[in-house]
Amino acid sequence: RLHPLFPIARARSLPLALRLPTSSEMPAPVGTKAMSVVSIGIAPASDLSAVISLFRDHPMGIKYTLSCQGALEFAFSAESGEGGARTLQICEYWTSKECFLAYLATRQDAELMKDWDAACAPLLLPGSTTFKVMDYLHTFQAAPEAL
Repeated sequence: RLHPLFPIARARSLPLALRLPTSSEMPAPVGTKAMSVVSIGIAPASDLSAVISLFRDHPMGIKYTLSCQGALEFAFSAESGEGGARTLQICEYWTSKECFLAYLATRQDAELMKDWDAACAPLLLPGSTTFKVMDYLHTFQAAPEAL
């Protein structure tokens, strides 16, 4: 019988030894109360390593974000879609939604963001950024013997 919330998952396809992780095994950093997922379109001609370097090395990239109150950790990934469209996905861990929203407000300051916007222009698609911030609840992991 299929679960109503996950109709494509069959119970027999899930690892049998699922368990709650201990606090030392949780992938989210200690203190995480909120999580955001940010999606940014990557320009078709952009090299993915150049995009990651931009976020890693530019002073207004991840260095700036990590300096903001409540910022804990960030994981970057990329996905390819129809027609070769690519999207950078950033999973962000914060101490609160309010901290994320305060940070996001600073990204609206045109003067502060002037150099960042110029650096992003050739690599990212303008107006493509979307985000969602939510309460962080818990992480579940497969037991090592199930992997």
